[in-house]
Amino acid sequence: MKRRTMVISGLGMALHGVAQAAWPDKPLRILVPGLAGSPADVAVRAVSEFLAASLGQPVVVENRGGGMGVLGMGIVAGSPGDGHVFGAMNLQLAAVPALRKSMPFDLGKLVPVSQLTLEGPVLAVHAELPVKSMAELISYLKAKGGEVPYGSAGVASPSHLGMELLLRRVGAAARHIPFGGAAAAATGLAGGQIGVAMMGSASVLPVAATGRVRAIAVSADIRMDKLPAVPTFAESGFGDIDVQGWVGLVAPAGTPTMVVERVNAAVNAALRDPAVRQRLIGVGSLPRGGSADEFARFMLAEMARWQEVVRVSQIQAD
Repeated sequence: MKRRTMVISGLGMALHGVAQAAWPDKPLRILVPGLAGSPADVAVRAVSEFLAASLGQPVVVENRGGGMGVLGMGIVAGSPGDGHVFGAMNLQLAAVPALRKSMPFDLGKLVPVSQLTLEGPVLAVHAELPVKSMAELISYLKAKGGEVPYGSAGVASPSHLGMELLLRRVGAAARHIPFGGAAAAATGLAGGQIGVAMMGSASVLPVAATGRVRAIAVSADIRMDKLPAVPTFAESGFGDIDVQGWVGLVAPAGTPTMVVERVNAAVNAALRDPAVRQRLIGVGSLPRGGSADEFARFMLAEMARWQEVVRVSQIQAD
């Protein structure tokens, strides 16, 4: 009887190994809970072709915006953990639980796979504002006592949360005007509807080229290739303020460890590829990578940090 039990157990383990070895046996889906051209979308699409070649199956990227990312990530959370569905996690989603009375799923049950990028936003002003540095901007905002309007891509977007964190760290105030996306906020900055914004370089560069917008600082470890004359926050004297965004991959609960390890390895290989790195660096993103455990620890810390920003700033969802 004992021998039969061992045989059956061994057979079960062998069949489980065969099932895992067959993965992936159909196209993979990556849900991006945001618009095409957003940092999360750019990061995922930059690695998707490499992942497809590495894993031997097509990788389909789907944009599912809405609900501050909750709708798209809800699809991921509700999917089977069979290793064929993944989602793009970002700063905004990390902050969302503090903005809602209840969540339709538990972010903590998603399986961290790998960080993709860090996103260094650009602090920019309308060209007619009498400031040319971060220190001058902060002094100007303090002098105006909250009258200066600043724009964002929307309520609780990274551009909103980052600006609120900055204002509170320096003891200044400004009036928030949310727009329907980063491109609209950049247009508003160029047109003078707002005086300040903190956005990705992909949004800032086109309007800065017109001369109507001035980039004054970058929240990144190093200067951006496309903005070589713009200092970092640290070079501007504010190195203790970190408002960098980020993007990473997560999977539904129950996703096998083998799948997580293989996708993590494929992501890290993609981020070492010169073409992929150049594509990301070209839009102001820093390729990150690392282990699944490192991303899990990073996510937990970021969720705590940004949810605290929401509470202290008393940000409310629309």
